Amino acid sequence: MSRRNLLGLKVRVGLLLYGRSELKLLRNKCIELDDEGKLVGVGASCGLHSVDLGASTLLMPPLCNGHVHVLDLGIADRWEGYPLETLVQQPRGLKYRYLAMQSIDELVEWAYKTLKLLEVDGVGFVGAYVEEGFRGSLALAQASKYTRLRVRILAQPASKSLVEAIELANYVGGLGLDTPFDYGLDAISRLRMLARDYGVHIHVHVSEDIVMHELRDYLYALELGARAAIHGTHLDFSEAEQLLCEGIWLVVCPRSNILLARSTPPLELAFTLWRTGYRTLALGTDNAGWVEPSITQEIATSYLLLRSHGIGAREAAETLLYMATLSCAELLGFDAGLEEGTNLYALIARHPAFYVADEPQAIVKRLVTSQKVLVEGVELVSSRASVL
Repeated sequence: MSRRNLLGLKVRVGLLLYGRSELKLLRNKCIELDDEGKLVGVGASCGLHSVDLGASTLLMPPLCNGHVHVLDLGIADRWEGYPLETLVQQPRGLKYRYLAMQSIDELVEWAYKTLKLLEVDGVGFVGAYVEEGFRGSLALAQASKYTRLRVRILAQPASKSLVEAIELANYVGGLGLDTPFDYGLDAISRLRMLARDYGVHIHVHVSEDIVMHELRDYLYALELGARAAIHGTHLDFSEAEQLLCEGIWLVVCPRSNILLARSTPPLELAFTLWRTGYRTLALGTDNAGWVEPSITQEIATSYLLLRSHGIGAREAAETLLYMATLSCAELLGFDAGLEEGTNLYALIARHPAFYVADEPQAIVKRLVTSQKVLVEGVELVSSRASVL
């Protein structure tokens, strides 16, 4: 796709996924940008001096990956046959021993490669778990400078030291904890104060395996004041509802649950929560070392799983699109909406099916193979070349 400055111009798109609090799918719309790249109007008519991106083009909020471990791409599918705890339990897991042996330059390289995979997949917002404490955080901060991504760094202390956790929280503003039990009961009040009084983002794995669920780790996540509970694989409705009622997002990673935890992902639970009225739900891809960090694959797989459980096509698609855009971005502290008055930061996707289908299910099924590019206010894609 070629790039072209469209400041102060009108641009026609075949489909527009529009809104800040909810998403509306609109057909054949003209968006108008002012000279600062702000979206100032949406209408039906473009006029002569405009750019037509083509009827098979979709403009939508950037996608969001709510949970991804960005350093373990360097492991690249090693040891997949081992139990989950052997792979990723901190600090003795094979992953942690491998990462501890890598230089900071190697960590920067793997963080950058993961972020670029996310970017070409249409992701604009990332909840990035990063191991190796300050080394990993510095590597991720350096790597992110060379992308368009808005990254929420969720640093995982190299040791399970409360002092290191507090220093990291002050440094990057976010912590990614292995379990709610990492620092003991005496430390929970200190971490809760960081989260509730100082706005530190604390994400934590919750009930990914049956043992942690039997220990009621979700209750400790509540006491911790976490912002997000990752996985929730073994939670029931009432347990998940407790978390959401306290303002804790549930981030589900279905492909990882199937591959690594060998468990049924909690998609039906997430959908039931959605249908009940809860919106603090998001999607993630988890470990880049074993699961391709593609949120479009996650969306497409999740859609098929929901449909296999009898969920209607449109309702399943709308739920997943919201989880992978507006809600996820809000979780990470970003605004993903497309609405008049917002500075343009968007995903443009092109697929032949978008020309004939204006249903959300076409988006969730076809994004994975569509031609995609992130755009900001100073540029927009104008090529009409066919994807196929």
